[in-house]
Amino acid sequence: MRRFVSLAATSLLLVTSISASASETKPKSEPPPKKELQVVYSTYDKAVKAGMPGMQKWCEENLAPDFTIVFLDGNKLDRKQYLEMLDRLVKNPAPSWKDVKSQKTRITKLALQSGEAVATVDIETVYDTKDPKHRQIALERPYKETWTKVSDVWKVKKTEEMEPKVVAAPKPGQDKGRRPSSSFPRGGGMPRNPFPNGGGRYGYPGG
Repeated sequence: MRRFVSLAATSLLLVTSISASASETKPKSEPPPKKELQVVYSTYDKAVKAGMPGMQKWCEENLAPDFTIVFLDGNKLDRKQYLEMLDRLVKNPAPSWKDVKSQKTRITKLALQSGEAVATVDIETVYDTKDPKHRQIALERPYKETWTKVSDVWKVKKTEEMEPKVVAAPKPGQDKGRRPSSSFPRGGGMPRNPFPNGGGRYGYPGG
């Protein structure tokens, strides 16, 4: 009887030891890097207000080597094509770039999938139309963006345009804002010929 109790106690101790060991070695799930990415989005917003050269530099620093952007109509650009488009825009800037009053990018949803961070973001851009009847317009657009780590630094791997959610009303005392022909600076649809006018996620609309 004592031998049976001893064997049972030994078995229980072994099972407990194995469970404890498995618990210790089980990798902890990494939380989504929301704060880290939100900081990067804040630098994006500042780049938009700074002007086209600043936007170009931001893209060069924050787009992954295999970056792609997918527009609402299905058109796509890879990193090389997009940077070429931005270079054209830097050399031939649109006057509307100066009309951006403010921009704020907010992460509304974030999850880790196979080591990549998939974020849904809302970007609200307020700009002055210089039109007395439609002084300011705020356009809010959602995007889905996939981030991946390159040399331990988060980079944008893929951007997907989504349908606009809100066209904000202007401030009291102003006429109701009309929706612009395309959003600024991250959307409005992909022109048939992206060069040199451009348009989309990291550029301003082509007209």
